[in-house]
Amino acid sequence: TIGSLLRSGGRSAYFHLIARVGLLSWLRGILEGRDFKSALHTITLRCKFLHLITLALDIIAQEGSNAGIDLGTAANEASNLSRPVIEMYIETEHCPQQQNEHFD
Repeated sequence: TIGSLLRSGGRSAYFHLIARVGLLSWLRGILEGRDFKSALHTITLRCKFLHLITLALDIIAQEGSNAGIDLGTAANEASNLSRPVIEMYIETEHCPQQQNEHFD
């Protein structure tokens, strides 16, 4: 899964999935391009989606700073993602506790 690739990929995951492929932009497209209520129709799916975004942002913070590269583009993508994520979060009442650790 994408989560597994991000977790185990280290610097390669950062450069390929986030910098080249544009993972954050793709995730934002899922939220903005459709009605996320139908695309992510259960609380569990929404929570997994939010955790995937969190993981990607953690990788950006960790690997981007370790690589000594400009994080401007990634920071811009994260900023662009904030509004749709907040909207989805507001619509999602809570995440089940057991989902917080396992979101593959």
